[in-house]
Amino acid sequence: MRSAILHPLGLSVVTTGVLAAIIGIGTLYPMPASPMLGGNDKLQHFAAFAALAFPISLARPKAAPYMVAAALLYGGIIEVVQPFVGRNRSLADLWADVTGAALGAGAAVLLNWLLGGVLRRT
Repeated sequence: MRSAILHPLGLSVVTTGVLAAIIGIGTLYPMPASPMLGGNDKLQHFAAFAALAFPISLARPKAAPYMVAAALLYGGIIEVVQPFVGRNRSLADLWADVTGAALGAGAAVLLNWLLGGVLRRT
């Protein structure tokens, strides 16, 4: 008998939890004097939230809209808290979070469909 954590849904929940923790730490840790990560901040938000919405949406496509809504809520909470840890609040960051989550969830649903829903049968 396989462990529940090795089941695609269990693995996707664990992966999403780890990604949420990494995003939380990365976005709420006080900003150093010079940014460690170069490049476009909005692209980083977009990619992080696309990755966040992808695993559960892949394992359970019907959960995709809920993952986008959860990403909106999580991103909104982060933006509200950021000024208290020396970071800047930005609606553009929230927009990047939500559009990234929507694309990540949509890509997962499409991939699940292309695979013939094989993850739902395991």
